[in-house]
Amino acid sequence: VVFALKIWRHYLYEETCQIFTDHKGLQYLFTQKELNLRQRRWLELIKDYDCTTERHPGRANVVADALSRKSSGSVTYLRGRYVLLMIELRKLRVGLDMDNQEALLAILQVENDDRTYCSVRKDRALRAGNRLYVPNNDVLKVGILEEAHESVFAMHPGSTK
Repeated sequence: VVFALKIWRHYLYEETCQIFTDHKGLQYLFTQKELNLRQRRWLELIKDYDCTTERHPGRANVVADALSRKSSGSVTYLRGRYVLLMIELRKLRVGLDMDNQEALLAILQVENDDRTYCSVRKDRALRAGNRLYVPNNDVLKVGILEEAHESVFAMHPGSTK
């Protein structure tokens, strides 16, 4: 509630609003005689607003549930996109040449003081510990960065969360 009030401050300040929450303990916050420092800060912040707090049980709050949960349709869409992504990555055929594979593994194992386990997977991808190494291929690097930032699998999903 405090986080929402801070975020929406410019809309809620000097406006009358109602807060519906399923947090049962919040209804006792205003009647407590002794509060810890955090609760006092919360109470001071809430008092700045002209709002009333009403308890709304979680199981009855279907609107908030619908907004906070992902729909199964988007999960199905993502699975389809994942298959397409894997097909595209396999088309690139990036891997180690067999000639320098053993030498590279030996160098990695000597340079890593923590003795990280290095291996070459069946698809010829190099792994050191839980990391997958990308060759010095600009096309591949750009493709990975675009996929990480612009696709539905992006690290920062935005509105698709």
